[in-house]
Amino acid sequence: MESYGFKIEKTYSAPAANLDGGDYLLPAVKSVDKEKISRPQSYLDRTVEDLTSTAAKLALGEDDKTSRSHDEVEKYSKMFIKAVPLFLGRRVGLASTVGVWGADEAKPQDSLGLQVQDFTLGAAKGAALKGTMHLMGSINSSPATKGMAMGITDRTSQTALTRENWLDGNGDASMTAGVNATLRTAFDPRAMAMDAALFGASEFTIGKLNYVTKGALYRHPALPMMATGGVFGLGSGASEELFRQRRDGEDFDMSKIMYRASMAASVNALAAGVGGLDRVARMRIDPEAQANALKIGAEKPSGPVPERVARFNELDARQLELKNSPLTIKEPLNEVAYRAEIVSNGQVKPVLFRLAETPEMKARFNNELFDYQLHRSLAPGTESRAVAPVEVVINGQKRQGYLQELSGRSFEEGLRAEANFAFGLSSDRAAARVLRNDPFLRSQYEKVWIERMLMAEWDNHSHNLLLGRGNRMSNIDFADALPSARYTSDYTPYWGKTASRVSLLNDRLISQFSGKPISAESHDMVKSFVRDFDTPAGRLALTGAGHSGSQIDGLLGRARWFSEKGAMPERDMPNVFVQASLRALYLLRKGQSLRFESGVNEKPAH
Repeated sequence: MESYGFKIEKTYSAPAANLDGGDYLLPAVKSVDKEKISRPQSYLDRTVEDLTSTAAKLALGEDDKTSRSHDEVEKYSKMFIKAVPLFLGRRVGLASTVGVWGADEAKPQDSLGLQVQDFTLGAAKGAALKGTMHLMGSINSSPATKGMAMGITDRTSQTALTRENWLDGNGDASMTAGVNATLRTAFDPRAMAMDAALFGASEFTIGKLNYVTKGALYRHPALPMMATGGVFGLGSGASEELFRQRRDGEDFDMSKIMYRASMAASVNALAAGVGGLDRVARMRIDPEAQANALKIGAEKPSGPVPERVARFNELDARQLELKNSPLTIKEPLNEVAYRAEIVSNGQVKPVLFRLAETPEMKARFNNELFDYQLHRSLAPGTESRAVAPVEVVINGQKRQGYLQELSGRSFEEGLRAEANFAFGLSSDRAAARVLRNDPFLRSQYEKVWIERMLMAEWDNHSHNLLLGRGNRMSNIDFADALPSARYTSDYTPYWGKTASRVSLLNDRLISQFSGKPISAESHDMVKSFVRDFDTPAGRLALTGAGHSGSQIDGLLGRARWFSEKGAMPERDMPNVFVQASLRALYLLRKGQSLRFESGVNEKPAH
């Protein structure tokens, strides 16, 4: 094997863990001036060097005599060029990945045979990364999980698919040398520890950001890709610097590792952003088409309108009872909600009065009213709570708001009570067993979830579901429902936040339904809704509660999804670090709030 003109002692050296594998293909050198060593340039190296030199001449006025080293610029430029095709979709992404990564391995000064071999190996490295990202996406893994998996694949493939690592010290082919090199790189203890630390930090941070944005981060076409690219760069950049320090005999320096990791994370996030922009362009919904659908609906319908469409925005008897019955405010529950009572036909009924005076409060009222009307149109056989706008006097002041019926108990409390009655246990496992063994309750649970997913509510812990007599269920709390549909991803139903610091039960229960076919009854319910409401007249009726055309377009898109798929959506891979923090808060708060299984020892209501 070529020794670059001086005697060297060859030992195994780890490959680059990032997108620049060149430096790590050099043999480890003892007692030799490393500046004398120069790695043979690949086709991509030469292209990047020429582009950088040309840019420096044009931007900085350099010439051949005054030209300076641009190693850092070239390094990160090449990193960017190799990363972009990894995040491009369709065939162009795979073809570009194979071409660019192959060009980074093939070297002009080698024979044609060696160039073909190296090009093939380089293309395989890129394909391995592309395949890893596709595989992790198919199981709904988080951006941090995808990025870290790509980093580990990169570190391993850089060794396993580099021709020089399968040669012994005499330049002869050696299976033992290649296998040993691959295993030592893949299972390097310090690199694995670095992977674990960075994964934990990034998984928790990105997961919390998704929670703070109420799921908007994961639903956006570009942002998850940029997060994946950033985590990929973070892990691979850290591993690259770690191996460089070991190769050059330097002491362990965390500051250098974090610098290289942050630089690689930034470059890879930007590269992923290019792919994200391509995805945004392909997934963006035309707002003009949404507006035209409503405009057509405002015109005189060409045919008969189904009764439930024509009456969608009418007040029914339950709403009129709330609106017209004598009302007494009993006590405040918080700054915006009050416990109250109405008197109807000589009977006192408990109700909830909630203010609707700010934009946020009005949006919540619109959502709660819309859900009641939606439930009435779906007729799923579950319970609902009527909502009606009212004006009341509190402390001598007229206040605008709405009344909502009160009935049932927390689903979590009720299901745990069922489990305690049946098995003498109120654990998550016992509660899940009750649900699994009760076909009627399973049907109720499925239907309230379909309704909740059509509304695209984010906060979906089990205290936001109610359980009434006869095990009939209902929904509450639609504060964050019906986001505007901007991308086709907004047409896909999602489970939202199923775990919180006050409840963890739904996070366990939904595993029984994730990706599973819905019942024939539920499927027919959604198909008939699409048939009647995914029309110009139907869209117009659905905007009657004060929602925009894009909000209604998103709801109908999710209804079409259920109608076409006939199944529940797959849940995202759980974020174990966020869940661990929520579980810790849950256990700390348990017993300090009325929302924590306060009535599990009571006999279930039937």
